[in-house]
Amino acid sequence: CAGSGGSGGSQTPAPVIPKANGTSNGGGGKGVLCNGRLQVLDLYETELHGKTLLPAKSGLQANLGAFGLALLEHLRTDRVQISETELLAFIKKDFDPKVKYLDNSLPVTDDASLPPMRAGCSVVQVAIWAKDGFIYIDRSLWNQFDAQNQAALILHEEVYAIARGNNGATTSDEARTIIGDVFTNPAPEGRM
Repeated sequence: CAGSGGSGGSQTPAPVIPKANGTSNGGGGKGVLCNGRLQVLDLYETELHGKTLLPAKSGLQANLGAFGLALLEHLRTDRVQISETELLAFIKKDFDPKVKYLDNSLPVTDDASLPPMRAGCSVVQVAIWAKDGFIYIDRSLWNQFDAQNQAALILHEEVYAIARGNNGATTSDEARTIIGDVFTNPAPEGRM
């Protein structure tokens, strides 16, 4: 299932990562490690701006379903005509085959303008979406995420891929703003 990180996805030992999508060295998902707590850059930055994240759901699938539907509603003006089950099936079909979990760290990419870091915080590279079409994920960092942050990374990668394809985006800045909005604003009709 999407983003299991455990035995799911291909295990690939220390490959040479092909050039990443995005800028000359871009196309990755970043995390911010603060005093032992790892967050997706999108959610760290959102909290840095004083916004409060919506409560996490129980488990990755519940977070992907709820926040994924909220993302679709955020991106569209008409009502979304897809069920949570259909959305999860789409994510599994679209995302899972592209993922390769690695047991080594990834180089930090330059596809994002970074916010100020609080004391005790540092940026880490959790994922790289490479030009070979695969998303390489640092398994150790992935497993440090809670389910809400795992869902945020998956949804971030989907939004950024659309932005690169449709608008030629070379930074993840807009994708991070969108993900931050989705994880802080309740969906219409109390869906969240």
